Amino acid sequence: MGLGEPLSFGQSGLFPFFSRSGKRGKDGLPFSLEKELKVRIKAVRKTYHRDLAIKYQKNLDLACEVKEGEEWISLDGEMPEGFCPSAWSNLSPFVFSLAHGAERLYGDWMKNPRSALVSCNDGFRPVSFLLEVVEREEDDEEK
Repeated sequence: MGLGEPLSFGQSGLFPFFSRSGKRGKDGLPFSLEKELKVRIKAVRKTYHRDLAIKYQKNLDLACEVKEGEEWISLDGEMPEGFCPSAWSNLSPFVFSLAHGAERLYGDWMKNPRSALVSCNDGFRPVSFLLEVVEREEDDEEK
């Protein structure tokens, strides 16, 4: 990318988590800064690598408090109240993209184009989260 060239958000671009659907918002980005959707965040799997924790972790009293099946709603791409800040650091780019209309994150790896499966960064107790766009209440009232 040379000086004066626009930033790329495509397949080899700076932000591979943005939409690969080919759709562009009014400002030319692969999402819309005007569109704000609700995104459901659901903990679908939690694992514990006991052997790694015993071998490498200093304080075994630390525990992830997320439970499988637990859900949160992100409004306008913001971190939901009570959500794990460490997990949010990994999920936030995906949530922001989905909340602003991006689809097919990382290509066609999800059956639902308006969803993503992303894990937190805890190497000892990783949690996999399903992110899905859900309709906003005011959208339902307008129909």
